[in-house]
Amino acid sequence: MRKELQFLCTKTSFLVLLGGLSACYTKIQSPVSHFANTNPNSETCSFEFSEETTQTDLLTHSQNKREANTSSKMMYLPNICTLSKEEAQMIASLDGNSLALPDLHTLDAETAAVLFQFKGTHIMLNALEELDTEVAQNIAKWEGTHLTMHGIKSLDIDSAQALSAWRGYGLEMNGLSTINPEVAQALASIESDAPWMSYILLEGLQELEEESARGLSQYKGGKLFLNGIKKATPEMMHGLKDYKRTVILNGVQELDTETATALSKTDIEFIWFNGLQDLELETARALSSWNGNLTLNGLQHLDAEVANELSLFQGSSLSFERLEDLGLEATQALGRFQGKKLNLGGLKNLDVSQAQALREFQGTELQLNNIQSLDSHIAELLGTWNGQYLELNGLKRLDPSAAEKLIAFEGTKISMRGLETLEADIMAQLEKCDCKIRLQ
Repeated sequence: MRKELQFLCTKTSFLVLLGGLSACYTKIQSPVSHFANTNPNSETCSFEFSEETTQTDLLTHSQNKREANTSSKMMYLPNICTLSKEEAQMIASLDGNSLALPDLHTLDAETAAVLFQFKGTHIMLNALEELDTEVAQNIAKWEGTHLTMHGIKSLDIDSAQALSAWRGYGLEMNGLSTINPEVAQALASIESDAPWMSYILLEGLQELEEESARGLSQYKGGKLFLNGIKKATPEMMHGLKDYKRTVILNGVQELDTETATALSKTDIEFIWFNGLQDLELETARALSSWNGNLTLNGLQHLDAEVANELSLFQGSSLSFERLEDLGLEATQALGRFQGKKLNLGGLKNLDVSQAQALREFQGTELQLNNIQSLDSHIAELLGTWNGQYLELNGLKRLDPSAAEKLIAFEGTKISMRGLETLEADIMAQLEKCDCKIRLQ
């Protein structure tokens, strides 16, 4: 039976559904807000409130200062260095999703209580350098979801404990260069009703002592962003042992065997080492006994020996998004990986021998999102892969002979969101597939 094609979503983001139902979504970006790294201009406090100032004046100021491509729901209000309660009330009453006051240097408790009545989801106060306990207590009552305060250079235990009562999703404090165990534990006690969406961003930390890491490991949220750390240590991994979600360490540029061994004994579910460009054989061997999800999207070279060690990886997924070239022996090794997901999103080309090797992968998801063209031979091999989800989002065009071979796929979904053209004869071929085909 011929299936009906459905085009959904927006003009620039649409979905083609064949024989099934799916949903539109946008790719999740970094949690750092668009204005998260705004440099406060402490010498420019040019916006002055007066008795005649209205919300319209504030909206005009925001419109004039924010970038042209920024949503009108972003209330961006630079040049305001101090606030009275009355002025804070006017700002808090603005109808917006996000509020940025990049030059606000001081905030007392009474003003904070008023300002944090803002009905939006995100407040950014990146020039604020101190956070006293009473201000933190009033912030903790706010019902918003994301708070950015990159100007805070130090945080005492009383303020951290007061802030820990907040129930938001995302706390961003990149100004902290050190964190003691008590403060780490207090911040880790922040909880939300959607822990899988929650995160703490502490990218100013350049090192993390074991006890401080142990404090952070009590966090119930989904991600710890620690990209400022250049060298991971065994002690840090020992401290993070009980954390059960995602640790992002994209600033780490070298990983030794001892640290990898310590990582293999943790309960961490996902770890990102996208700053690593090389991986030693012994380190790969140590990593292979970990049972989490390993992202190595910075690796630009992977020899057969290292690939062979990684093929023994006990975890669920391996990701390599910058490997543009991969030798046949290395490809064959990765094809033997026993996990669920293999991401080779950096590969630009795939020959028949490599495709044959990847067809042997016994997992459920294979990502080849940098390959821009497929001939019929490669398409036939990929079409007979026994997995469930095949991603080919880098394809620019698909010829009819390749489409004919690809539709033999018996899995759940093929994703080809990068196609620039889609001729009628190719569409006719795709309609014959029993799987869902996603095109965007």
